[in-house]
Amino acid sequence: MRDADEFLLDEPDPLLRANMALYGLFDAAQRQVICGFARQFYRGKRVYAHAEVGCSEALLAVAGQAALVGAAQRTRYFASVRWIYFCGDELDVDGDARGASTVRLHAQTSLYESQVIVPGCNLVVHEFAHILDEQLGISGSTRA
Repeated sequence: MRDADEFLLDEPDPLLRANMALYGLFDAAQRQVICGFARQFYRGKRVYAHAEVGCSEALLAVAGQAALVGAAQRTRYFASVRWIYFCGDELDVDGDARGASTVRLHAQTSLYESQVIVPGCNLVVHEFAHILDEQLGISGSTRA
């Protein structure tokens, strides 16, 4: 476990350029919004990683992926999320969101889908959309 405050990114642009394939498709103004979001994303969160996974620099690009869901919404950088757990193969699914406070992500899937554009597939975006739904009730399936 690591306090995510140590991950506060002073300058996320190089990290996102190297580890987020979609990042290069955005214009300068959009990249600035994503970087601003990523800079604040880890504040107040705890980051856990399965022992076989570790918490690499590349996994920190999750902040940029989360920005694709939350930067234009009233998420306060997903402040309700207190825990992010990067899993190995111990889950039966690639990820899940538990209420509005916990997100579990299969580390290898998260890395792959961050570094390679797979049309219609992005685990991080999918799970943080569940958090957004929990916060705002956008699908009508949760109490906002």
